[in-house]
Amino acid sequence: MPVRAFSKAAQRELFEKTGIGADSLGEPVWKQEITFQVSSGERVLAEEHFFLIRVSSPTIDRENWTRLEKEPIAEHRWWWIPELEASNRCVTGTDLSAQ
Repeated sequence: MPVRAFSKAAQRELFEKTGIGADSLGEPVWKQEITFQVSSGERVLAEEHFFLIRVSSPTIDRENWTRLEKEPIAEHRWWWIPELEASNRCVTGTDLSAQ
């Protein structure tokens, strides 16, 4: 899939999940392929692209979230790169510090 398609998908997801709009994105800062199993038992190969997006306001808007998206999330927050590096949580995109 072309990078532009991933960029458009990232813009759409950014708005749906945060309410933050981005006019355009540059090249991905990280790419990876991962395989995982979904609840039905199906194995899925995912190609992930990570983009650096600078925003003027860090305010998250959950207005576009569905009930199923809101229920399991107790909180959300922004992370600084040193916090991500020091965390023992599972975070993908392991070389974001250069950005």
